[in-house]
This record gives sequence, structure tokens and C-alpha cells, in this order.
Amino acid sequence: MKKLVCLASTSNKLSLLRNLCKAIGIQINAQDKAYQLNNNIKQVLAHHNALIEEANSKTKKSKASLLSEQDLYTDYKYLPFQANDITSMYPVVKGILMQNTDVKQVIAQANIAFKEQMLEKAFELYSQAVNILLQIYGPMDKEVAQCIC
Repeated sequence: MKKLVCLASTSNKLSLLRNLCKAIGIQINAQDKAYQLNNNIKQVLAHHNALIEEANSKTKKSKASLLSEQDLYTDYKYLPFQANDITSMYPVVKGILMQNTDVKQVIAQANIAFKEQMLEKAFELYSQAVNILLQIYGPMDKEVAQCIC
């Protein structure tokens, strides 16, 4: 069974949790995550078993069982946050592919003019397409670079 790397890692777990939330588009409650995030699996297991032993010594009616390390990997309640901790979800948009039909038509006309050896007209149409794309997208866009090349 795979181990929960985020609990076993010694890296900055709070920033890992923050980056995870940003990447998948969720916002969680701002709680004290120090216990879940600043301890490794063995410390969580030892703390939980100490609490169970203390509770078992106080009450003699019901005996709660101690956890093993395998239980931590299969039981989701030991993860840094639960489903009920999620306060909101938002879409994560990596990029929007916007295509301008006017520019495509001008480029198509320029390609036809180039194939028909009307180089001056093709140059004018390519220049017009570049100017339109520069006004719409700016100089650092992929479509502008493709039109210039």
C-alpha cells in the first residue's frame, strides 16, 4: 500500500497544503493545522494511542483499540483536512484558447494570395493580421508569433 507522502515528508507541509488547495481549486477553513502538519506519522500514532490508553484507564466499560501505522493509511480522518473543512470551490483555468475569426479570414486570404504569387497583396494581408493580433492579444502571444513567422 502506498504511504501518505504528505504526512511522512519533512518539507514545509503548510506550503504544500496551500499549493495543493490552489492547484485543485478549493478553500479550506483556517484552523490550527499544527498538530496534523508538524508531526510525522509515528508522532501522530503515538499521540492518538496515548489518548486512547488514557481514556481506557478512566473508563472500564468500553475499551477502544489502539491504532497501527497501517490504520493511518486507510483511515481518512487523519489527513490534514476533511471534506467538511472545505468552505468553497472555484474553477482553476489554465488558459483560454480564444480564436478571432476575422484574423483567420485575413490569414487565409493572405495564404491564397501568397500561393497565387501576389506577394505584395499577401504581405499587406499578413501585416494587417499581425496588427489586429497585436491590438487584441499583445506582442507576447503565440498566435502573433505564428503570424510573424
